[in-house]
Amino acid sequence: MMEDRAGTLDDGKLADVLVLKASHDDPYENFARASMQDIELLVLAGAPIYGEARFLDVFRGNLPEGYSQIEVGGREMFVKGDPEGLYNRIREKVGFRKTLDYLPFEPRAREAPPDRKPAGAAECGFSRRFPGEPSSGPHWTR
Repeated sequence: MMEDRAGTLDDGKLADVLVLKASHDDPYENFARASMQDIELLVLAGAPIYGEARFLDVFRGNLPEGYSQIEVGGREMFVKGDPEGLYNRIREKVGFRKTLDYLPFEPRAREAPPDRKPAGAAECGFSRRFPGEPSSGPHWTR
């Protein structure tokens, strides 16, 4: 029965918990206007998924295998998985410094992927743009 495992925040039960920065007096308004930068801790089914490094005590101070640290809005965060590696693999595949709106951080510096413009891009004077990329400024970067 689910009542034995869920429904309250008690020892031995699964919990989904979201801790947000208090940006508004009204908790519902705070939740409705929250962004990724407002998340302080996210726990799903009792497992920490994402949070500020100050919550590392849930791991006894050390990140277990399968977690990584990133910087979001100037804050050191932990996250389950390797979104920095994902970002870098995407940039390597597309051949330029792609920005992903749903990943709210910039990967730490790593060797840049080779510049791989589509064939004919320089010759005909156009550059390919993808959704979410700015329409001005240099497009192909290292």
